[in-house]
Order: sequence, then structure tokens, then C-alpha cells
Amino acid sequence: MKDEILTYLKEQVGDDKDLLDSLYEEYCSTAKEYVGALKAALPQGDFAELKRLAHALKGNSAMVGDTEMNAHALAFENGAKAAALATCQAEFSELEKLLLEL
Repeated sequence: MKDEILTYLKEQVGDDKDLLDSLYEEYCSTAKEYVGALKAALPQGDFAELKRLAHALKGNSAMVGDTEMNAHALAFENGAKAAALATCQAEFSELEKLLLEL
């Protein structure tokens, strides 16, 4: 997954290795924060907060070309919009797996 993200970023910003590494590390840090916040909010069942967090993660992942994280964040967001706890839980499991692959 890292190579795909770096390839996408390279197409967007050029071949500056330091910049690419910095952008990738920032994305990883931000994704970790959002997934952690989702984990904390999920037991509360605050679907408005879950939707907000998933939306932000979706946007961040799209900006760096992480299509898998983006797709699961979108599905999570849609689950939160529908107040579908089971969907949110299932998508959260996928988001956690993807985070480990970063």
C-alpha cells in the first residue's frame, strides 16, 4: 500500500523524496488519529461524531490516493448516516487492518 500511495503522491507533487516521505508520514499519523478517534467514539454510538470522523478520514485518504482506506471510510460514513452500528463495526475492523498495512 505504501508504494501505491507514494506513486500517487509523486504524480501530484513531483519526485522530491523528502517531501514525499513527509507527506506519507503525515498521512499515516493523521489516519492513526482518526482511526483512534473512531475507536473511542464507536462504543458511545454518537453517529454524528462517527460520521464526521469517517468523512475526514475519507477526505484525507482520497488526497493521498489511498483508495482502500477511502472506500472503507466512505462505507463507515454511510453506516453512520444510517445509524447502522453493525456496518460501522464491520468497517471499523477493515479500517484497523488497513492502518496496520500503512
